[in-house]
Amino acid sequence: MPQATTVGRLLHELHSESPAVRDLVVRAAGLSAERADGAMSGDVKLSLSEQLRLSEATLLLAPDYARDALRLRGQALAARSYESGEFVESHRDAPIERWERSANLRR
Repeated sequence: MPQATTVGRLLHELHSESPAVRDLVVRAAGLSAERADGAMSGDVKLSLSEQLRLSEATLLLAPDYARDALRLRGQALAARSYESGEFVESHRDAPIERWERSANLRR
């Protein structure tokens, strides 16, 4: 049994609201109905660019699902960054280390 993905859950939620809404979002994202059906069932894995397009189309056409669309967008961007090797160093030192060093400075 295929595992549920963020894409699959989003498409399922859109379909639960209305198959017409799901189809509208899928068409706007430039996906075929067959690929969307496959992604919804977990049999097809969408490319990162397809995931980003689906997220953007959802934000524009089904704003009630913005939270799910933004989650998908974040995951797709993180995966793209990981695959390209372009990591962002947000913390050179762990925050706890800075806190521990500041305690030593106060003595």
